[in-house]
Amino acid sequence: MDLGSILIGVIMVLICIAPFMLMMISRKKKEQQMLQNLQSMVTQGQAELSEQEVCGNYAIGIDKTKNSLFFYQKTEEDSKQEKIELSQIDHCQLIHQKTSKKEVIEQLGLSFFPKDKKQTPIHWVFYDMNVNTHLNGELASVKKWHQIIYTCLK
Repeated sequence: MDLGSILIGVIMVLICIAPFMLMMISRKKKEQQMLQNLQSMVTQGQAELSEQEVCGNYAIGIDKTKNSLFFYQKTEEDSKQEKIELSQIDHCQLIHQKTSKKEVIEQLGLSFFPKDKKQTPIHWVFYDMNVNTHLNGELASVKKWHQIIYTCLK
């Protein structure tokens, strides 16, 4: 094989790999930015994360010693930052809405019901089919966090 053929082959491989590498770098940068935003919320709340996760367009974390839950979500329109003191929550319910026809998941999230029944429940939406085009690990994530929160509320 001559040098020209090898060079053309290497260039073709690089052209094929480049888009995937750029997507991976972009996703990692987005995840890092979301973690920084979550961490700044935690620092303001004088807490320390015991566990955290970035998935899709949100980041979530918990301080198990202070029993505080943090949520950061970034959409095209705006961003949402929320903190919940689990000591004030009676129970947490999994939101798992499906369409009636094709069993397509419309929405995933968590609802928090305060001990004080006069307060309205708090809803965190992890996935909404009108905002996100497809599921990207949100189902496993919401189930995992529901279990973590359930354990902390015991």
